[in-house]
Amino acid sequence: MSLFRELLEGFTSGVIEGAANHLAGLGSRVEEYGRVERLCAAIGWTVDERSGNMVALHFKDPLVGTRKVMVSDGDGPLVVLSAVSHAIHPARLVPEQVAGNLLIRNWNLDIGAWEATVDRDGDAIFRVTYSALGAGLDAHSFKYICERLANEALAFDRSMQAAGLLAAR
Repeated sequence: MSLFRELLEGFTSGVIEGAANHLAGLGSRVEEYGRVERLCAAIGWTVDERSGNMVALHFKDPLVGTRKVMVSDGDGPLVVLSAVSHAIHPARLVPEQVAGNLLIRNWNLDIGAWEATVDRDGDAIFRVTYSALGAGLDAHSFKYICERLANEALAFDRSMQAAGLLAAR
């Protein structure tokens, strides 16, 4: 891990921990059990899948049918929301234009950031992720974040499809 990344993660952890401690000192609950369900109910959505502390919300997608927005640790002080691209390639064979596309997309995003990881099979997985302070999430911001992530994943997949790089799962 690079020194810059360690410093950035340390800073981020400190800010989150400080905010959580501040909220706890004010008598606010750092953990808010059922937060995602409450937010979904407020905007007329339902939780489509649940596995441990991960919730999946399904969105209609003209390209892939169903686009999932994953919400991790929805009850915690830091809620992580993400949408995964359906473009999957062996990590060793990812074209350079994909990395360039991700950098340009990150530059232009109003929320979240694209990341690439490698799964157990050696495939590159592309995910757009946003982290939010749980105590600051209201129904309006939750809806906005989820829809932006789903739309951004669709836009990325369309760009991959146009380049002939969208492989079926």
